[in-house]
Amino acid sequence: EIVGWIEMTGDYQLELQEGNTWNGLHTIAARLVSEPIVRDAHLNYVYHSSEQTIDYGSKWKNDLKNYTDIKGKSWGAEAIHAPQAWEFMEQDSVEVQPVPVGLVDNAFYTEHEDLKNSFANVSYNYTADKEKWHGTNVAGVMAADSANAKGISGIYPYAGGSLYGAGSNIGDDTELADIDNWHSTIIQQVYYASLILQNVKVINQSQGFNWYMQEPFCKDGQTDYELLTQNWNEDYFAPQMKAADVFGDFLNRLYMRGYDFVIVNAAGNDSDYSIGHLESKYCFYLGMIDKNKYPEIYDRIIIVGSIGSGKGIGKNLDFKDGTSLNGVSVVPQGEEAKTASGTYYHLSEFSNLGERVDVLAPGEQIYSTAVKKGLFGIKSDSNYFNGTSFAAPHVAGAAACVWSLNNAL
Repeated sequence: EIVGWIEMTGDYQLELQEGNTWNGLHTIAARLVSEPIVRDAHLNYVYHSSEQTIDYGSKWKNDLKNYTDIKGKSWGAEAIHAPQAWEFMEQDSVEVQPVPVGLVDNAFYTEHEDLKNSFANVSYNYTADKEKWHGTNVAGVMAADSANAKGISGIYPYAGGSLYGAGSNIGDDTELADIDNWHSTIIQQVYYASLILQNVKVINQSQGFNWYMQEPFCKDGQTDYELLTQNWNEDYFAPQMKAADVFGDFLNRLYMRGYDFVIVNAAGNDSDYSIGHLESKYCFYLGMIDKNKYPEIYDRIIIVGSIGSGKGIGKNLDFKDGTSLNGVSVVPQGEEAKTASGTYYHLSEFSNLGERVDVLAPGEQIYSTAVKKGLFGIKSDSNYFNGTSFAAPHVAGAAACVWSLNNAL
């Protein structure tokens, strides 16, 4: 029985009336592929995904005072020189041409004062309001409204009514209702189609597998980092690599139909000072997409690692002194280096890195469109969060700025 479809790309989801074994499902898929009207057939891989977040519960004490103090609530925007970019974009000679931006996340609070007039256009059986805090914070970093003289300003404050969201969670009415964040490849396709077919140009996804929180790598809340590193390879993650191939093919078909887009994905938080930085490739499907098979899609995916402001802690990190991030020195945690403004930066110990990471951005103690204490089940009134989740929307916002300027010039 056909239970779902994406008309533009010719994708159909079939539900079998009788149960089958793993091998039996592959046999059925192979039989379907033999039909002349079928291009491909594959299993709908189900996976557990979690937000790329570490909550330290700490606060920044100083508000934004100038562009160079890098100490206030807007330190992330300052570190990537966003205020200077806004000034440039608002010159008389440049007319900002807003582009639609979006995020795939666990939904977000559309009634937030800084996110009104946005669209949570897809909610796949999603009813768990308590989970919206993550998407709300990510959306704020990327595109909080600056025209209302309230709250904060996102890195791309021009989205207005062009901020779209796809809430990704199977929901409360399934057999997995007691477990958060279960997804599948077809659900990912639905969300991305819903955004791309509405001409959304920049999509942020601050989600991934977060293997360090899952069995067999985590037991009783403790991560076995040695076991994690031993299995951090393509052989272990073969099923995920297959699913990534399916997803890459889907995105490529959208691109071939004339849709242009860029996707920004968090590098993941599986690393630790005890083992150094793991390769981000295995963090999520987006990083696993094969460049040789889908070069256009590979080049449209930006993977973002995390830095923090100030001196870090830890050891055994693989970046050397003098590594540059937009003119800012990035150093191993525990070591010192100053920029011309006297500001310290460090690599976040939790951040995955490796060849697949394209850029580093602020991802520690990030202040955003926080939900209030008691809202969505949040017990703390802290508005600061840590994780590559919040590094990614810094880059997504910057990408939207560039896209707007390209449209205007």
